Amino acid sequence: MPDSHDPTVVLRAVSPAEPDGHPDGRRRSWGNGFGMPAVLVAASVVVVLLVIAMARMMPTDANAQIPLAGASAGASAGPSDQTPLLAPPPLDPSASVSASPSSSSPSPSAKPSRSVTGAPVPAPVRSTTRASASAPAARTPVAIEAESGSIGGAATSAACATCSGGATVRNIGANDGYVTLTVAGVSAAGTYPVTITYELAAGSRTFYLSVNGGAAIQVPLSSTAADANTPLTATVRVALSAGTNTIKFSNPTADLAPDLDRIAV
Repeated sequence: MPDSHDPTVVLRAVSPAEPDGHPDGRRRSWGNGFGMPAVLVAASVVVVLLVIAMARMMPTDANAQIPLAGASAGASAGPSDQTPLLAPPPLDPSASVSASPSSSSPSPSAKPSRSVTGAPVPAPVRSTTRASASAPAARTPVAIEAESGSIGGAATSAACATCSGGATVRNIGANDGYVTLTVAGVSAAGTYPVTITYELAAGSRTFYLSVNGGAAIQVPLSSTAADANTPLTATVRVALSAGTNTIKFSNPTADLAPDLDRIAV
């Protein structure tokens, strides 16, 4: 019976194929240094791919930067913070859009430029104003001496050294005295200025003018001259017809009219 306290140890012989004492060569494969580094490299590649995928999925701002958490909560947002940077400005519904070529000669790369205004462009207004029928035609004033006209009734031609042509017509009025002057060469019908040269001592008297036999109009005149030899002038406007016209000076009342020197039409 063997002794239980026998210190003898039985050793198993190791074959040359297992120098490290492990069957199947497992310790030998790990001991060569290829297993663990390969696992670490594969794990690192997986982590990098996950980080790239998460970065693409996270939102970015206009500068391609990831916004920090809580940045919008701590800053005061202005009115422009709520507007997209690439959003076009709103257009006025009544705005008009006009296109004009960018150059006088067309080219394949030339594009029309656009301009936007806030209100429709009004259409040009065509003037409907016409020349007044009473506007005087262009005319060089023509002087007509009173003594050259048709004198009738009590009216007479009298010498006057200070008067135009050296004479004047007196005693016009007092019911029947008159003088009729002829105005020729009127190019068109219209209202023309007539300048009357007359003589009258201090006081007031009235001419009655009748054009082409029409109703007479009153032309009251006054003077501060000391005598009836000082020429005075007054201008009135009368309607004349094209061609030849007549103007009659009279005063169908008992009063006398001023002395008539000449007229200019």
